[in-house]
Amino acid sequence: MTDVHDIPFITISYNSAELIEKLISSIRNFYTNKIYIIDGSEKGPKEEIKQLVDKQLNAEFISFDYNIHHGPGMAWAIKNLPHSGQALFLDSDMEIIHGGFLERMHEVLGQESYGVGRINKVNREGFDVHTKNNAENVDYLHPALMLCNLEVMRKWPLPIKHGAPMIDAMLGLHDSNNSHLLKHLQWVDEDVVGLAKPNYVLHLGRGTVIRTGGYHLDEWMNSLSEKQSNTNGENLVMKDYQFTNKWFDGAARANWDILIPQIQPKKLLEIGSYEGASACYLIDTLASQHDIELHCIDTWSGGIEHQEGGTAETNMHAVEDRFHANMSVALSNKDKRIDLKIHKGASDKVLSKLIAEGKDNYFDFVYIDGSHQAPDVLTDAVLGFKLLKVGGVMAFDDYLWAEKPVTDRSLLECPKPAIDSFLNIYFNKMSVISAPLYQIYAQKTSN
Repeated sequence: MTDVHDIPFITISYNSAELIEKLISSIRNFYTNKIYIIDGSEKGPKEEIKQLVDKQLNAEFISFDYNIHHGPGMAWAIKNLPHSGQALFLDSDMEIIHGGFLERMHEVLGQESYGVGRINKVNREGFDVHTKNNAENVDYLHPALMLCNLEVMRKWPLPIKHGAPMIDAMLGLHDSNNSHLLKHLQWVDEDVVGLAKPNYVLHLGRGTVIRTGGYHLDEWMNSLSEKQSNTNGENLVMKDYQFTNKWFDGAARANWDILIPQIQPKKLLEIGSYEGASACYLIDTLASQHDIELHCIDTWSGGIEHQEGGTAETNMHAVEDRFHANMSVALSNKDKRIDLKIHKGASDKVLSKLIAEGKDNYFDFVYIDGSHQAPDVLTDAVLGFKLLKVGGVMAFDDYLWAEKPVTDRSLLECPKPAIDSFLNIYFNKMSVISAPLYQIYAQKTSN
């Protein structure tokens, strides 16, 4: 059986020297174990990371001349590292704050087990699902922090280039009725998700993504988009509503199915309502359990992409009509009181008015999905922060959205620079939660 001091730490890095420095330093506060950094960074960051690793005893820098990505990087390590016992895989944006976690994981990992860590339910494409009693749901071992038996891992499909890189292995275990080889640890779940005070590990969440501009998984996302566009949508569009697209279902629904029941928000603010898909979801999910107050802000004049000649040219008068029709459906036959407040106007003016009315630290949940122009997104975030309670969650949609291709794109014409700037400036007041590809979730920690 593997001695705990012989368990190697393995992480995959890309262009984030400061994360690797923090990770290694935090590991060395508690452990002298071997550290492997599997790196696919560009030339400048690669040299920085190499120098950091070379300074350490019992650490090895393994370099590739291309972005190897998380899944293939783990697969290389599983196949090629000179170890046969247990190995700890952890994200590069982790920081160890207390020792003893490796020992706890080691104690519960059986010799025949695949791995221990955070187990959540996903569909066969790797997206989170919330329905628990569906035989099609797949147990998914999250690679952010997992202790695994390398010899067992080598018997199953290896990690792949994918937003959920463990999906092939998990499908193999699921389809052969071997998901019992996985073990869920609640404290790992809490630390990876990051909704509560960390037990052992602080997970910055999307650290590499925020610093490097995305997951760089365009092929995977394009294939998923094509697959979704070829479905009839029976399971994606909410019944009885008039929705003309599946934006909410594709980007948010699976994650909200997990997040919203956990945080149980009662006072909600939505910036950008369009046809009301997200508002209807919130009403349907929450109004059967408790009273809610929901504020919806929109101009219903559309963004630049909705204007004549835009990439998503749309009749916004019809959109507004559908919003009101959908709200009527959502409000009907609900058990609890729903205080719906519709604000038609520019978000900066409406948000300022809400602040002037004394609604500082008022909302449990703020969803920003309005204008995609960076100055507007930054304004919505800063004003939304004032309105958000300490402990409340702010969600940003369209993190990687852009109307134009990269070669023609202005940084001011997409949300990402604004979201990055806001989270960097408010880093000591907002904690980024582990999040999906197209959205950012952050919890307010102080005023």
